[in-house]
Amino acid sequence: MKKTFRLSITCARAITFASALFLVGILASPSLAADDRGFYVQYNAGAVHVPNQNLTNADASGVSNTTGQKFSGHTDQNPGFAVGGAIGARFLEHFRAEVEYMYRESEVTSFSIQTGPSSADGDVDMSTIMANVYAEYDFEIGILPYVGIGIGWGSLHLNAKNREVPELSRIDGRDSVFVYSVMAGGSYPVNEMVDLTFGYRYLRTTDSEMKNSLSVPSVTPTARRARRLDYEYDAHEGVVGLRFNF
Repeated sequence: MKKTFRLSITCARAITFASALFLVGILASPSLAADDRGFYVQYNAGAVHVPNQNLTNADASGVSNTTGQKFSGHTDQNPGFAVGGAIGARFLEHFRAEVEYMYRESEVTSFSIQTGPSSADGDVDMSTIMANVYAEYDFEIGILPYVGIGIGWGSLHLNAKNREVPELSRIDGRDSVFVYSVMAGGSYPVNEMVDLTFGYRYLRTTDSEMKNSLSVPSVTPTARRARRLDYEYDAHEGVVGLRFNF
């Protein structure tokens, strides 16, 4: 399982790198440089909703609770934010491609591991580099709608501790993950150079494998040892942006 996961991450990085090279080739194309569809730079910001995320323990060491079951639980997050930008170009008649960087962060308000939810201090954040492709068509309604898909790589970090008694339980782990997303929205031309964009994005990652220093006194009262936690991540995002066309 662990080898398969690492292989998927390696493949994801290779796909992302190949996609980036493909986009660089598009951007460097002389035919595009002479075409009025040209290049663009876009700056994005938005709100992020991360649903309750599951935590499971599948440590090969066999660490489990007193009933022989593996640890399980979840985290709860407040709505967060996302910021970033992209550089891209249009190609053919109804398509555009871009390389995008985004940073997103949400506050963790509670988490549970076997013993029920407890209030928490911490956050979950992720930086992503994505290769996105969009299809758009002008229906002559004043707004240019689009749909898109993206794949890429992300660095996911989860850091949370019990608010009242931090030594009871603490999670602090980071992992590299494969990321994919689907997008839909529209753009409004402010003038010949600037477009206002808005849209929805659903983003998901492969399950991360985080090594943590985790203590759960109701299970292991005095032991604090490294344990591997599997953590899932998905998010619903509302994003607005400014696109500068060249």
